[in-house]
Amino acid sequence: MVTPAISQPQSPPLIHPLSIPRTKSSQWAQAYNLWLNSRSSPHTRRAYAGAWSAFQEHSGKLPWEITRTDIACWLEAQRAAGLSHSTINQRLAALSSFYTYASQVYQVSSPAAGDSPHNLANPAHSIPRLKTRSFTRARYLSVVEARSLLRAIPRHTTQGLRDYALYLAYLVTGRRNSEIRTLRFGDFEIHSGILSGAQRSRRMSGNISAVEGGGRSRRVGEGEGKIYYRWSGKGRSRRDQCPQIVWESIENFLFAAGKLPGIQPEAYIFTPLTDRAARLPNVDPSRWTRNRPLSSREVGRLLKKYSRKAGLDPTKIRVHTLRHTAAMLRRQAGDDIDQISSFLGHSSLSTTQIYLHRLSGQADSSWLRVAELLGLN
Repeated sequence: MVTPAISQPQSPPLIHPLSIPRTKSSQWAQAYNLWLNSRSSPHTRRAYAGAWSAFQEHSGKLPWEITRTDIACWLEAQRAAGLSHSTINQRLAALSSFYTYASQVYQVSSPAAGDSPHNLANPAHSIPRLKTRSFTRARYLSVVEARSLLRAIPRHTTQGLRDYALYLAYLVTGRRNSEIRTLRFGDFEIHSGILSGAQRSRRMSGNISAVEGGGRSRRVGEGEGKIYYRWSGKGRSRRDQCPQIVWESIENFLFAAGKLPGIQPEAYIFTPLTDRAARLPNVDPSRWTRNRPLSSREVGRLLKKYSRKAGLDPTKIRVHTLRHTAAMLRRQAGDDIDQISSFLGHSSLSTTQIYLHRLSGQADSSWLRVAELLGLN
């Protein structure tokens, strides 16, 4: 079997030259790296790179040797292995995206005949995607469950204050995992005229510092008394108003952690509180810093910990469950579908309609009449 051509060392992944012509190898390496780095979302980059790694491990061929049959056989092998249709479609999209980039975007200054990636047809183009049903695994917490989850987080410790602010933010804003855990202090705009609980406490004690907005307080006027934050995810960025209760919980944590006075805009909000992770075998202690966001894995681990403490089933709760919960809370609060669609950042109302339908389940208003006909009343 030929050694796979695309590997995944530290970013960016490369197509390693083997015993093939240098010009062809370097062209494909450059096309691959440019394509992968052109994906705006880091999650997409990781997923696409992982898809390519899995495909090459299966095919053992170089990218320009791939045929439609190779891809079709790989898809069938994934289906036989039990992968979901959505996962298989995502991996197929990764292959198709790369070949589209190589054939339509990538250019070679002096291409030799038959030696340019951009001259190759896309072997994944005509392969049909598998049928899927969006949000079939979507689940949300009831109001009682959401309250229990928040109550399970202790607020008499610094870590508890951090975690409470983190999961409250997910529940109230409806943002995705990375859109909250990677927030920096500079992503917040604190306008003049607003004073949170922690600030009021410090003012009463005579210990308030000039950190309203980290030195970035806005002029009094439009937006006075409001806080905004900018989040990025799925290749886009948006500026939203930050709910007051979310900001107060964040500020209470930062104040308790001793971070608030003198905090810089580039400082992450939800960071590790100890250096224990620096002792892990895959971590370079010389490059370790606490100014890094909590990992996605750590956020998920803590959520399951608090779910167990709240008496909930941790196997059925993921961070994305909190986004589903946020949507349903907005619905129960009286928001219409347009408001919820805007709140979630969906690109179309149809997506939101499917989203809410899958969460709510199919309504059945006729069962009473059926029971009556069957004499079961």
